[in-house]
Amino acid sequence: MYRLAPEGRHRVAKAARELDITDLPELRRLAEEVAVSDAPCRLVSGDRVLAVISPAGGRNGASESKPRRRRSEPYLTKDDPLFGLIGIGASGIPGGVSSNKHEALASAYRPKP
Repeated sequence: MYRLAPEGRHRVAKAARELDITDLPELRRLAEEVAVSDAPCRLVSGDRVLAVISPAGGRNGASESKPRRRRSEPYLTKDDPLFGLIGIGASGIPGGVSSNKHEALASAYRPKP
């Protein structure tokens, strides 16, 4: 489900810009700290949040997909209302109506005496 942006348009994520921090020791220390802690870091100036640095995850910054968590409860239980729908369309004809559809349609449209 999408949430509309204030202008009424969908927001689209921009591709991250790459910046080499090999020669920027303070920024490199901060980036390594974020990577080790695996927690994002907000960069603030006064009361303004200027940027958020978040861990890239995976090897070489590639996002690593996490295994899906299994649901603890079953999808359907015997109390589920969907079970009440089972058999609701039973026709009573062996093989159902679809195997004898032409005969079923002919008898349905045949004039009654």
